[in-house]
Amino acid sequence: LTYDVAQEFARKISEFDLIEFKQEMIDLAIAEAKYKSTSCDLAVASIDGSILPGHLDPYIFPDSETLARWPPEMAELILKRKERILKKFINIYESVYLSTNIVLVGAIKNSNDRSLQALAGLYHDAPDQVLLMGSMKEGDVIGPFKKHRAERVLLEELRKFKIRYSKEIAIESFYVKRRGDTIPLQLDIVFPESMDRGTRNLFLEIIYYLTEASEKHTRIASEDVYIPTLAPIRIIDEEVSKKAREIEIIAERDLGGKLYSAIKLLEECLEKYP
Repeated sequence: LTYDVAQEFARKISEFDLIEFKQEMIDLAIAEAKYKSTSCDLAVASIDGSILPGHLDPYIFPDSETLARWPPEMAELILKRKERILKKFINIYESVYLSTNIVLVGAIKNSNDRSLQALAGLYHDAPDQVLLMGSMKEGDVIGPFKKHRAERVLLEELRKFKIRYSKEIAIESFYVKRRGDTIPLQLDIVFPESMDRGTRNLFLEIIYYLTEASEKHTRIASEDVYIPTLAPIRIIDEEVSKKAREIEIIAERDLGGKLYSAIKLLEECLEKYP
C-alpha cells in the first residue's frame, strides 16, 4: 500500500462521511415536513446548501483504472460507500417527488455552478452567481432551469453503478434577487409531481419573500454586497450559534474550575516539597 493510495483513500472516506452526514440532515428535515404535512396544505424542508451530491469523484466506479491500483478490499469498501450515497440521494428525491404536499428546497449562498453558461454556450472565469450579480435587478427571478450536475453528471454516475430510478431527477433550479445589495440566491427545488405550474410559481413567490440578507455571513465590503439566505435557515443559524455559545461558556467555566484545582494542588505540593 503506497502512501499516495492511503492518503487518497482516507480523503475519500472523509468526504463520504460529510456527504452522508448531510443526507442524514436532509432526512430529518423531510421527516419533520412529512409530520407537518398531515395537518397543513403544504410542508417545506429547507436545507442550507445544495441538495445535489457533492464531489463524489467520477473516477471511482466499478472496474475503473483508479481503483485497479488499490487493494481489493479498499476498492470494494469505497465502491459500496459511493453506491449507498447515490441510492440515498435518489430515494430522497423520489420520496418528495412522489409525495402530494412536500417541497424540498436547497438554498445555496455561495455557488460555483456554471449551468447557465453551459446552456448559453458562453464561458467566463466566474460562476453564474457572480456574473448575475450585476445583471439581475432587485425583484428578478431566473428559472426554472436544469443544472448540469443534475442532468448529466448525476445521471452518468447512476449509469456507471447501474442504479435504476423510477422517475426523472426532478430538480428545478432558480436564482432569486429580492434585495439590490445581495448577490442572487441560488435555489434547488424538488416539487411533488402532482403540483401544477401555477402552484409552483406561487410557492416560489413565497420563497422570494423569505429571502433576506445574512448578517452572520461575510459581507463583501468592497462591493457593498451581502450574502443571501432564507429566513428559516437564518433562524436556525442564530439558534445554533446561541447554543454553541452556551456550551462554550459552560466548557470555559468547567475548564477554569479544573485549572484552579490543579494550581491549588501544585501550590500545596510546592509547600510540602520546596
